[in-house]
Amino acid sequence: MSSEPRNRDRDSDDRVEDETGRSPDSESTEQFVARFLAATKGVDPRELLHQLTALASEARVPAAKAFELPPRPETPVRIQLRADLVGARPPLWRRLVIPGEFTMADVHDVLKEAFGWTNSHLHRFDLGAAYSRDVPGIVMQYEIDEGDDGILESTVTLDQVVSGPGDAFTYTYDFGDNWSHRIVVEKVESLDEAAPDARPAQCLVARRNGPPEDIGGIHSFDELLAAAREPSTNQDEWVQEQLEHYGPEFLEDADAEVNIVDLNARLSSLSAARAVPAWLAEHPSPLADLILKTLTDDASRYAMRVLGACGVNDDRPAPSEADAARATAVIGTFLSFIPPEGVSLTTASYLRPSVVSAMMAELDPKKWWIGEANREIATPPLLNLRTTVSALGLTRVRKGHFGLTVAGAKVAHDPVALWRHIAKRLPVESGRWAPDIGMLLLLLVGAQQEDFAVDDLSVSAAPSGASASSAALTTLIDELDWLTGAAGWHFERSNSYSRSQAFGAVRSTVDVLTWAATGELFGSRGMKAEALLSDGARELARAALREW
Repeated sequence: MSSEPRNRDRDSDDRVEDETGRSPDSESTEQFVARFLAATKGVDPRELLHQLTALASEARVPAAKAFELPPRPETPVRIQLRADLVGARPPLWRRLVIPGEFTMADVHDVLKEAFGWTNSHLHRFDLGAAYSRDVPGIVMQYEIDEGDDGILESTVTLDQVVSGPGDAFTYTYDFGDNWSHRIVVEKVESLDEAAPDARPAQCLVARRNGPPEDIGGIHSFDELLAAAREPSTNQDEWVQEQLEHYGPEFLEDADAEVNIVDLNARLSSLSAARAVPAWLAEHPSPLADLILKTLTDDASRYAMRVLGACGVNDDRPAPSEADAARATAVIGTFLSFIPPEGVSLTTASYLRPSVVSAMMAELDPKKWWIGEANREIATPPLLNLRTTVSALGLTRVRKGHFGLTVAGAKVAHDPVALWRHIAKRLPVESGRWAPDIGMLLLLLVGAQQEDFAVDDLSVSAAPSGASASSAALTTLIDELDWLTGAAGWHFERSNSYSRSQAFGAVRSTVDVLTWAATGELFGSRGMKAEALLSDGARELARAALREW
C-alpha cells in the first residue's frame, strides 16, 4: 500500500476565477498588483483597509481532503522501519521494529523515546512527505478538540497506515522547531497470534543522540554543533549564549553513543502499558477511575505506563516471613506494647510516660531522638506513629483506653498477615483528594526497578551534582506534583501546586513506605531517597496497588 498519493496537489477544477474569467494562477505577481492598483485607484485607504479586513474575515480555507484507511490485516504483523530526522547531517536515525497492532499514539510514544523527545510539544503524522494543510493528518486529541481536520491517532493502527516495504509517512514533533521525521518501511513479517502483550517495540540500530528540546530546529542544532566543535572568538552572540546555556554536556551528549539497552528497556515498558487499560476495565476501582477519568490524556497515558512497570497484573507471591518481619518491624513493635485489655491514657488522651519510655527504648535503640522521650506530646515521631497505626485500622481509643481493633489483634503477631493488612489500607490519608495523591505516590514508588525508573519517563530535570538516589527522589517528587496538577487539584492558600506540596500531603504514606524499607522508626534519617526507592518500599507499594 503506497501512502504517497494521498498527499496530492489540489485538482485543477478547484481553481477560483473572477468575473473576468481570470484565474490568479494564470497571471504573474506583477500583473496582479497592477490590476489591483487600477481597481482601487481613488479609494480612501481607510475604506480599502476596512473592506480588505472584512474580506479576510469572510475567507474560507478550502476543506481538507478526507482519506480512508484500510481495515487491519487478518494476521498480526511486525513492521521494521527506518526513521530519519530530516535534515540532520550526518544522518541521525533509528531502525525500529514495531508491532502492527500499535496505535499511532503508541507509535508516537516509541518515536518520542527513540529520539529523546520529552513530550512537551504537539505532534502529528502525515501520509505525505511533509505536513500539508490541504491533507488531513493523524492527529492528537487536542487538535480534534480544536476543530482541526484529521483522524485521532489513538483510533488508527500502524498496520492500517503502512503494509509493505517502501511505504512511508512523516512524523512532526514541535511545530515551532519543526522536527520532521521521515519513516520508511523496510520489512513486514507475520507474527504468531499468541501473547500479543509479549510483543514489545524494539530499537535495532541507533545513530546519533537526538537534539535538545527548544533549540530552534535542525539548522540551529547543526550550527551550534559546528560552533561547539570549532570554537571561535568571532562567534555570533546568539551562538555564544546558547553554548553557555547548554554547557559542555551539549557536545558530549551529541557525540556519545546511543544507549540502546536503556532505550529498549523503556520501549518494553510501553508494551507493558498497553495491557493496562483492559486490566483497569476488568478491575473497577478508585485507581481505575483516577487514571481513566480524572487525569488528562497525557497524564493518563503516563500513569498507565507507570502502572504497567509496577506489574500489578502479575501474580506475586507473599513476602517471606523474614521480609515481612522487617517491613512491619516498626508497626509490629508498636503493637507488641499493647496488651489485649489495652492501656489507659492520660487525661489529655496521650500515652503514659512509662509506655512512651518503653516504646522508644525499643523503637530508637540508637538514640536518634534528642530528649527524654518519655512524653508523647514531646516525642512527635511516636505520636505520628500512633496516629498512622490508628489510621491503618489497627488500634482505637475507647473510654480512655488505647487498644487493638479486632483486625489489629488478628495480625499483631503475624508479620505476613500484618504486611497484607497494611497493603490493603494504603494509602493512609483520608479526605477529598489526599487518597488519590497517595495512590499516585504508590504508582511512582512501585515503578522503581532495575531496568526502569520514573526518571526514565521524567518530565523534569534533577539538579546537577545530585546523587543518583537524591536525583531519583527529586524526580519522583516532581512527577507527583505534575500528576497532581494534571488531575486538577489545587492546595489551600495556593493558586496552584508547586514542588513538594503533593509529597507533603501524603507524608503518612511516605512514612509507612520508609518504615517498610528500613525496619526502623528513624531508619530513613538522612537517607530518605534510598529508603523510599528500595525493595521494601517498592514491594509494599505494588501490593497496595494490587489491592485496589
